Amino acid sequence: MIGDRALFAPIDLKRRIVVLTHDEMELYEKKFGPTYGADVSLMIVRHDGKKALVVMNETWKEDIYELTKTDDGWTVAIVRMMIT
Repeated sequence: MIGDRALFAPIDLKRRIVVLTHDEMELYEKKFGPTYGADVSLMIVRHDGKKALVVMNETWKEDIYELTKTDDGWTVAIVRMMIT
């Protein structure tokens, strides 16, 4: 993932993800080649942490998701998918 690590702090994912800044991703791709990481530059989390709106840009498409925390984990609803 590419974005601000602080955006991910309120989301309890129960799994490990790697979040790189844009500068870190640029250095990574110089060393290892194109990676096409998902850029999460906008994430809005409700104050209680149980709902979030996430805009994910993957170079060739942009998706908007609504995440809802349940007793069993997170559910994901697709709000919009767009191929760019």
